Amino acid sequence: MPSNLEKISQHLGPKNTSRKSNREVAFDLFPLCVGITSELKSRSPRYENRDHRNDSLVRHLDSAALSEIRI
Repeated sequence: MPSNLEKISQHLGPKNTSRKSNREVAFDLFPLCVGITSELKSRSPRYENRDHRNDSLVRHLDSAALSEIRI
């Protein structure tokens, strides 16, 4: 099973010869970003005590998802 980094490199690396649109790549990578964020949250005991609404990464991912849905 490839790691998250390997999955991302498959989409972005020079070995990728398929021509996907930016939208297709965004839809492919978004679940990975959410998975990585969840994994980081689970590994950090301090993260559970934070106010997640103010987390810039979560806000960025949420706005990216909404902009992709609107297209």
